[in-house]
Amino acid sequence: LGAASLWEHARFRNTGSMEEYLAFSGDRNKIRREKEELSEKDQQAEYMILGLRLTQGISLEDFRKTFGAKAEEIWPGTVEKYKRYGLLEEADGCLRFTRKGISLSNVVLAEFL
Repeated sequence: LGAASLWEHARFRNTGSMEEYLAFSGDRNKIRREKEELSEKDQQAEYMILGLRLTQGISLEDFRKTFGAKAEEIWPGTVEKYKRYGLLEEADGCLRFTRKGISLSNVVLAEFL
């Protein structure tokens, strides 16, 4: 009930009505509410924000393959700035927060919106 999801380039939430949920749970489209199709820019931001919250961070190669550009090209100067500040680091082809960066992650993540 009321669960929010990101699926197939769209963001939505399920109905909060138990009766409606049980009646239509076999048809996803009937229980989904507030569906929002994401632009490519929104998809890129979601990728960064959700991915950087993971311990391993985001695969820079997967980002490039998915969006046809490097993260540094989409947000010129942003990634490098936070690397210089010691908040982001590259390791094993991934971009992730440093220990110091985790404490300030909301400030960094806001830059990708």
